[in-house]
Amino acid sequence: MSLPSPDTLLSEVPAYAGATLRPFGTGSANALYLIQPSDPQALLRVHDRGARMSADRRLERSIWHQAADAGLAPGLYHWDPDHRFAVAQRWGSRADSLTPQAAVRTLVGFHQLPIDVGLLDYATSLGVDAQAWQQQMLSSKLPPGMTHHDPSRGNWLSQGQELRLIDFEYAGFGHPLWDLACLMLEWPEMADAAKSYYQARKVVTDPTEERALRAAGHLYLLTSLQWCEQALQQGGEPQLIQGWAHRYRQLLVAGPETLLSL
Repeated sequence: MSLPSPDTLLSEVPAYAGATLRPFGTGSANALYLIQPSDPQALLRVHDRGARMSADRRLERSIWHQAADAGLAPGLYHWDPDHRFAVAQRWGSRADSLTPQAAVRTLVGFHQLPIDVGLLDYATSLGVDAQAWQQQMLSSKLPPGMTHHDPSRGNWLSQGQELRLIDFEYAGFGHPLWDLACLMLEWPEMADAAKSYYQARKVVTDPTEERALRAAGHLYLLTSLQWCEQALQQGGEPQLIQGWAHRYRQLLVAGPETLLSL
């Protein structure tokens, strides 16, 4: 069953009666619209306009609120009870460049938000090799906890010296090395992020930690390839997703070790 139009969805929020919408951007699963007028400036975020990835929208809402309260995400003004859309603060602009130190400060803050302990299982659907990678990742001294699971390009906003994370569809209980591997593999300028992260968490690095980081990289790439397959099946943009999949395969062939070091 198709979603109502964005204008119809916005009409359900009395605070924006009479406002109009201007397309603002589209991700792999959601579409954004600038609400005009709005004070403070706000965006309508319509869920599942692209690939439907079965995100836990209740958990996403909860984590977004936590991150916003901690100054780590834009404010969340309204969440549709049926999880079809949200209204969020328009904050900053896409962070096309940032330093590893700034990214790490934000990630450390996010990873220390409270989260109920859950099942940590990145490997079951990925085969026997993935189980070994997972065990190696879990040998790290860094504890599991709140994890974003997609801190890649496009999910960071900047305003002056401040940063915010966005898109919490996949956030939840997990391992911080997953986020570090994602950040470093998707953003080569982040080559020193792991060193800064371990220093910030006051955890001593050693060969076991480096192997754990590289194992997280293998899990991230394998999961990303699986995500691409699912996104194509569920209506994602073929040219875009096939480009991502090609890059993930290239990184697996080259070995994530080439980009993940302490």
